[in-house]
Parts: sequence; structure tokens; C-alpha cells
Amino acid sequence: MMDSTDGQGDSSEQEVILEVACNVSDTLEESIALGEEDLLRVALLTLERVHVGESVEISLLVTDDEGLRELNRDFRGRDEATDVLSFPLLDTPLLEAPADELWQPADENAGATLAHTGEQDGAWPQPDTIEPMDLADDDGDSGDFEDDEDDDGDFEDDPLHLGDIAISRDAVARQAAAAGHSIAWECAYLFAHGLLHLMGYDDSTDAGYRAMVAHQEAILTEAHISR
Repeated sequence: MMDSTDGQGDSSEQEVILEVACNVSDTLEESIALGEEDLLRVALLTLERVHVGESVEISLLVTDDEGLRELNRDFRGRDEATDVLSFPLLDTPLLEAPADELWQPADENAGATLAHTGEQDGAWPQPDTIEPMDLADDDGDSGDFEDDEDDDGDFEDDPLHLGDIAISRDAVARQAAAAGHSIAWECAYLFAHGLLHLMGYDDSTDAGYRAMVAHQEAILTEAHISR
């Protein structure tokens, strides 16, 4: 787990907690050419880019094609592999953006978003219809991402859990090779895409797709990740 505190003065400090699980045989950096500090930097830049200043928690699973296929089947009813899935835990978008760029909280169909391909079907999971993914870290401990109550039973100071992202290292490698850019760039691009989905963006509309692509490319440029 990585966390970072950013801001000026006690009243404006932002804490960002990133929990990363990698359940493939390779290490995280061998799988996606990025370490946890790189991913945390991308997360911080993404939050800054869309003007989200509150403390948040994000969970990321790096797995393989079969892992993404299982999640896609279990949560979306699609028995096929994909590159990245996002599971928002918010009931309304966190972002201030035009309505045609955001997913709609009134959608009654639970599901997860398929990123990068533009095939998002508009069905988003609601907090009462999908459980957070129970990921296992490298030493076998459970990575249950539900909030833990403190001794006083007070949740008010806990970071806002945005949800879970899952990325296939196999798809990252294929897509990077096909596009002629680095594995690190491809993975950071998908991670930023997934995080934008968690906060409310929807790329099933032309406006949402254009906004997300513009944000992702700007974020990766600022992160100095080589293409």
C-alpha cells in the first residue's frame, strides 16, 4: 500500500492511498514496467487535473487475461478478456463536468466499464449491488478494500474510497506492441483512464471520450512517462 499527503497547510492536506495487488508470477515492475511510486504519481496528477482535492483511496489489481476475463464474466456477464475494468463505489460522480461527459447514477443495471476500447455500455455498478473486489496481495493476505472502522466508530476522517481498477498485464503488453509505445505508457494510460471512470467520467459519449483522452494524454506528459 502506498500513500501520499499533498497540500499546503493542515486544512488543505490531501491524503491519497493506493492499494496495489499483483497476482501474477512476475513482480509489479516486471509486469507493467511501473512501480507503486509511479502509479501513485499518476493518481496524484489525475486528481489534480480534474480538481479533486479531497483525500481518497484507490485499489488496483494487476492480473492476466484470464483474471480480467473472470471479472468481466462475473460482474458484466461478458465471458471475454479485456484490458481494464473499473468498479466505482460512488453513487454519484465526484467531478464537476458537463452531464454528457459523466456516467449517470440512476442507471439500474449493475456492471463495470470497459476502458480504452470505447465499448462502454452505460451500465455502472452501484454501491448496494456490487461488493468491492477481494484482492489478495503477494503474501496471501486478503486485500479486502472495505473501510475499517476505527476504535471510536468514526468514519468521517477516512479517505473516500473511489473503487477498484483491474488491469491485464497481457493486454498491456499486446496493446503497447501494436501501438509502438512503451509498456509503462500503456499501463499508465489505462490506469488514469480507470481512475477517471471511478470519479465519474463516461467514454460511451463522444464528449466523454474526448475529455478523457485529453486528460490522459496531459497527465502522462506531466508524469514524464516515456511513450
